[in-house]
Amino acid sequence: MFGLIALVAYRFYLALPGFVKLLLVSLLLGVIVFRGSGFVGCRSRWGFLVFPLGYASVFKVFVFRAYSILSGFLGGSRFLDVGAGVGDSCLYALRLGASRVVAVEPDPVMARLLRFNLLVNGFRGFSVVEACAGGLCAFVDWARGRVWRFRGSAVRWEYLLQQGFDVVKVDCEGCEWTLEGKHISMAPVWLIEVTGSLERFLLRVPSEYKVEVVSRGLDSDSLRPTYIVLVYNRRLSHTESKGYRWGSMWIQGLQRSSLRRALGS
Repeated sequence: MFGLIALVAYRFYLALPGFVKLLLVSLLLGVIVFRGSGFVGCRSRWGFLVFPLGYASVFKVFVFRAYSILSGFLGGSRFLDVGAGVGDSCLYALRLGASRVVAVEPDPVMARLLRFNLLVNGFRGFSVVEACAGGLCAFVDWARGRVWRFRGSAVRWEYLLQQGFDVVKVDCEGCEWTLEGKHISMAPVWLIEVTGSLERFLLRVPSEYKVEVVSRGLDSDSLRPTYIVLVYNRRLSHTESKGYRWGSMWIQGLQRSSLRRALGS
């Protein structure tokens, strides 16, 4: 039922006149600094952000706090954001103490906004990869709520993950289906948006990882079921990790062993 309500709300939002969308942005997010050409600049408690007026992800991240389950893992973490959009989830991670961020975003317009949004908020410890992780993802037309398949440069999961990350967020309109168990084993904590059969996706998760379903919904384009799932190594206790600080010898050893297993060495 919640998924249907969220879908109806999103479709309703897209159909709203521009001035009503602006009113909702100002009421739910913060002060509108400028607007024009389908974009809006907003100053909120999280910082200053420029995004397309139909970009619903800002509400998911900052209003409905869809990623709040990661808050106990982000302090001091190395954070990989796959499907980073305009940088809203990157900004969320950095505000909660992430020490380093790598953002993967294939849409060049979104990637430019991402760089601007993080720089204007004073962050320098980040890098942007303009490519599609795993070679399977899509672009979203935020003005119309439509999705089309991406055709362009791709980056392998192995290349991304060998840099060493503590937390990985994946919301990439399809690239989650290019993940394999060897990839998941290369980082201890994942938050993944899965569209389609959750049961089939869970077959990819290594046995040493636990899975928690954070939320359920319906994809706004295909109407297929969509899930946000937390996947984390059993050696980590999610309930005991509130305020956990990365960088201990124990977690470094866990990551090195995971990396060795993934690379077969």
